[in-house]
Amino acid sequence: MSEGQKLEAARVKAGPNALCGDCGRREYSFADRHPMHHLAPGLLLCGACVMQLKTHGVMHTAEERAKLVGVSALVFKRRTEKILCDNCAVSESSQLTRQHIYNAEVGRVLCSACDSYRRMFSNDRDPSLEIGRQAFQDMKKQREGGTPVTCQQCNATETLKANHHYNTITGNVLCKACDLYHRKHGKYRDLSKKIRRQGIIDVKRRRKEGILIHCDQCNTAEPPGVTHNYNAKLDKVLCNACDSYNRRHGQDRDVSKETRRLAVDPRRR
Repeated sequence: MSEGQKLEAARVKAGPNALCGDCGRREYSFADRHPMHHLAPGLLLCGACVMQLKTHGVMHTAEERAKLVGVSALVFKRRTEKILCDNCAVSESSQLTRQHIYNAEVGRVLCSACDSYRRMFSNDRDPSLEIGRQAFQDMKKQREGGTPVTCQQCNATETLKANHHYNTITGNVLCKACDLYHRKHGKYRDLSKKIRRQGIIDVKRRRKEGILIHCDQCNTAEPPGVTHNYNAKLDKVLCNACDSYNRRHGQDRDVSKETRRLAVDPRRR
């Protein structure tokens, strides 16, 4: 029987869409039909298995077969579906340089970062690292597009001298002050101090511009030599009397007394 007749007999025996006698991959995954090699008579082999047999004289090992099947499945899936990393779930289309890789050691499809991390440290890469990388890319796009980047805690806008940071613990974009405070204390920064500082700055600015400062509660004008105070808890500018009363009693002062006093002494208006 000639080689051609042996090949036809093997194909008839294998049936349509024949399996590779070594790795088990079917013919529909390849452009050409499975050939047969004289070192493995009666077996139809795919091109990779024929090359293995020609080069090394032996069939693939179990690990090599698993890798071949995994890579073929990835290539076939890439034609019709969106490929995601099985560890960090990042899409293959978002990777600018390299495609996802089939890692035969764990039997999963991994992005280049997760695959390199796995080969280097023999364990899975923390998916939060990828989330942080994506957040960094988003902030970079915002900066390039001219969109202001704001702190998600104190709402401070990013400046040219101080960039905001992505905090992987909270999953938020934070300014330098909020980020450092959270890393040091493990909780969010008390914003009342920031609000108070900003309120004091605004009062000083108005005073410097010559704008007359009035108490937001009793409407008393700021007298010479005595300054009104900014109350961060109420977010109001208060005179000494209203501010002291609120701090002592936890409630607003009765302004009717101040109204009567203003009626008696018009100079306090």
